[in-house]
Amino acid sequence: MKRGWRYFKVFGISLLVFILVFPLGLMMTFPTSAVQTWINTLNLPGKVSVTRVHLDPIMRLRLNDLVWQPEKNPLVEVIVLKGVKARPSWSKIFLGKKVLEFTGEMGASKIFGHVEFQKKGRVVLSLATEDRVFFPTPFVLRRGVDLQGAWQLKGDVLMDKEGETGKMSGGWAFSIKNFHLKWPSSPLGRIDLSFISGRVDGNITRSVFNVDKIVFRGNMMDVDGTALFWHDPIKGDIRIKGTLYFRPKIGLKTSNAPLDGAIRMLPKDPRGFRLVF
Repeated sequence: MKRGWRYFKVFGISLLVFILVFPLGLMMTFPTSAVQTWINTLNLPGKVSVTRVHLDPIMRLRLNDLVWQPEKNPLVEVIVLKGVKARPSWSKIFLGKKVLEFTGEMGASKIFGHVEFQKKGRVVLSLATEDRVFFPTPFVLRRGVDLQGAWQLKGDVLMDKEGETGKMSGGWAFSIKNFHLKWPSSPLGRIDLSFISGRVDGNITRSVFNVDKIVFRGNMMDVDGTALFWHDPIKGDIRIKGTLYFRPKIGLKTSNAPLDGAIRMLPKDPRGFRLVF
């Protein structure tokens, strides 16, 4: 009995030492600078950067101030996530899967999801907002631009390093409630526009983003249409084409006369005034 108790104490002490020493050793040897450099050199349209990468004692990877500066966006200067935390999904790791769960701060809400590293360089990313996120979070808007309302996002993306020309596939859904845009210095002059609801759904095939549903409903105007956009590897910019149909209402001419005039100059068909771009 005493010998069994002695073995139990040795095992308990060894386990305790492992629990204390392993995270400390991992924290000291974890390549935080290499991870930070990798993030800061991602091949994305626009500049991505993070101010700090570190691993805490309970094996959570923390990214401070993850910033994406999109190219040539007239409304948004940068997109900022104040704090991103990632940790291993132990329940799935014990089943033989390589999965990281993550959360990011979105004002009073959060964005959460997981990343699964599969065989042959395949990576699956799933994400969603925890609840409604209120504008302008997470956007830093250009001077004079004001956005109000709430939005939600859900999406799944597969990235295949060993695929053919197309490296990404998946789908997403983005919805907006009580959207209000104020843009005093737009190319069409002052814009003060609101929508009761909006939804943008799409899928990704061979790295081409297919927006197969664009629907916005408001008191001043309704909008619907479709679009495609992709990253041009030769020129290094985003290419977009699509069709939007505008159906202005009586209040638009009073509140946004330049915009109303520009819309009514477009070709008209049964679905509304048609803009092809």
